[in-house]
Amino acid sequence: MKFTDPIYKAIHIQDTKILDLINTNAFRRLSSIKQQGNTYFLHPSAVHTRFGHSLGVYELMNKVINHLTSIGDIRISEHDKKVATVAALLHDIGHGPFSHCFQKISGEDHGEWTIKIIEEDEQIRGILNRIPNLLEDVVKVLKGEGEFQVIEEIMYSWLGIDQLDYWNRDLYYSSLQLEPVSIDNLILTLRFVDDRLVMEEEGIPYIEHLVKVKKNLYDTGFGHPFVVGKDLLLREIFRIMQEEKIPFVTSDLKVFFNKQEGERLLIDFLILNDETIYNEIKILSMNKDTEAAALAHLYLSSSSSLQWMEGKPLNAKMNREDVSILDVIIEKKNYSSYTGGIFVQKDDGLYDIMHSSNYIREIASLPLKEHIYFLEKDRITIKK
Repeated sequence: MKFTDPIYKAIHIQDTKILDLINTNAFRRLSSIKQQGNTYFLHPSAVHTRFGHSLGVYELMNKVINHLTSIGDIRISEHDKKVATVAALLHDIGHGPFSHCFQKISGEDHGEWTIKIIEEDEQIRGILNRIPNLLEDVVKVLKGEGEFQVIEEIMYSWLGIDQLDYWNRDLYYSSLQLEPVSIDNLILTLRFVDDRLVMEEEGIPYIEHLVKVKKNLYDTGFGHPFVVGKDLLLREIFRIMQEEKIPFVTSDLKVFFNKQEGERLLIDFLILNDETIYNEIKILSMNKDTEAAALAHLYLSSSSSLQWMEGKPLNAKMNREDVSILDVIIEKKNYSSYTGGIFVQKDDGLYDIMHSSNYIREIASLPLKEHIYFLEKDRITIKK
């Protein structure tokens, strides 16, 4: 079967079990979960989904395994290759509405939901159990237990396929005028040395460009204060609704949030998607003279978000009697910069890429940005 993809042009899948997994309700649901959550408020085209990303990671797993096998750096059994491709396909199946934003709202990690779905969903469990030990081994990879070190390195290291796919994918759907990273050429420079995914020196320019893409996407996209403000607004709306016992209109949300963490069933979670949340906020905004409705209006606005300023709260020039500070967010350097972990192979050993790249060394040394997010009390009063 052929899937048209903007990054890889075409993804051809002949493995019937992979196709069966793609056709499960739990996986199809990912087509209703935005990859970048609220980023679309700033970049209207950023409505790509976890479905496309998951197919992309599957495609890259095959590409990297084939490359490393062809140059003799790894030997992998048919079973382990199956484990690798299934883990790549299902690695994000536990994401909730608006991706990472929902974790803060629900208090439950998407990784834990991923394992729960794989182990408990009847369709997925039934497909994986056709091959002995496949389900158990996929779970081991996704938990990062270390038994499948080669697969885990390919998946999750700094050079891992999860990152290689989503940076190029996020760039494609952004408004940035930057060249994409040449993934196929980058893959050709990868090596597996001393149980670690590393790269040859020829690959350094690709990583420099990747770091440039990362920084620009973070600064002007999901890390931009406007988008972070939308995340915080959504979180604050749900906090107020639960604290003040404002009833959910949507029955699916009512069922989910009326249960405590750990009590929620798979069916309670899998029914939720971006539209569920958006429709609830839209209905809430129609109520009059309530704090939650005012916040909902602000959240739905295409031109307004939370107010913010750069700096630390103690140094901020603001009248504390006039504002309510909702949060202080420090830049996530692992998304915006380079924090170490890419090793370059040279004749005399392995070295961190910072030793060979002035650009990456400069980017990594930049100070972290800190933003204060607040509301003016005379505009919207937030009860604490």
